[in-house]
Amino acid sequence: MKNKKNTLSLFATLVLVLLFSCSSDDGKNQVDNLIGVWQMIERHEGGSPEPFQRVKNGKTIVFSEDGTFTDSFLESCRYTYSLRDDIITIQSPCDPENKQYRFGLENGHLRLTAIPNTCDEGCYDIYKRI
Repeated sequence: MKNKKNTLSLFATLVLVLLFSCSSDDGKNQVDNLIGVWQMIERHEGGSPEPFQRVKNGKTIVFSEDGTFTDSFLESCRYTYSLRDDIITIQSPCDPENKQYRFGLENGHLRLTAIPNTCDEGCYDIYKRI
């Protein structure tokens, strides 16, 4: 019986530690890491004989603090973005359909994968902060 109480007490302590160790500003840190100017440097096209393709003079995208988004290839319209977990949603009055991308930040690079993916074998773009 005493063993059960110790186990229950240990379990309750672990649950409390896990609950209070989560930060409520995780989403803010995610936004802070995303804000800035990014240039495409590589495209991965799964199924291609050379899946990793370097991009010279790649397009630039900008995520601003005020929630606006710009794309050097699509400058004719004003865009906004929102984040939820690892999904970026791009909205524009010029396009009735929102665009969604799964993103990841690793080693100073931004990886964007269109949702739904545009390739059967999986494609994504790699950007570096400039």
